Amino acid sequence: MALNTTTGIDPAVDRFVIKILSSGQIINLNATWPRTDGGAIQGGNPDYQYFRKQNGEQPQIDHRYSLEETTAFTLLTPAPAEGLPVGTYGITYTPVKRPLETLLIQIETEFQRQVRIQFPDTENPATLLLAAKALAKRQTGAVLTADETASLDAVTSVGNAVDQLVARRQELIDAATADEDYDQSVWPTLS
Repeated sequence: MALNTTTGIDPAVDRFVIKILSSGQIINLNATWPRTDGGAIQGGNPDYQYFRKQNGEQPQIDHRYSLEETTAFTLLTPAPAEGLPVGTYGITYTPVKRPLETLLIQIETEFQRQVRIQFPDTENPATLLLAAKALAKRQTGAVLTADETASLDAVTSVGNAVDQLVARRQELIDAATADEDYDQSVWPTLS
């Protein structure tokens, strides 16, 4: 069916919340209009109120915000004719800034992810343990094997590159702490 031009109801598209007037109880959150032509209800239960669902648009947000949802019934003024929806029911979305602690955790998590993405070998604990072993050996004056030297050199070169990621992490922490806008998807690409 199509939009009923008299009532403004499209029974194929519009959805309604049915609320019992006397008790305030909601009995259906996604009802279709009972008449397939979209016309006014005649002889229906007068204790049932129909509210047209009208959800607000979700605003575009980034990682710094969460959305708070608020639902509300709004009665139409002036009151509509008998047998028509008495109002609207909708969800409104309000961006809420996340606490600083949450933002700092997000930044640290993304920093760790960037290290793993750009230096996948650091994900392997054996690599790090072998480099630590080689470092301890070198500090005691022991001669390193070629493999130990290569392992230590690889971790040292990665460490120098990770300093760039550490600097970017600090920029993000500073921006979050100062309540400034920042984009935590932008990180240096290292080689």
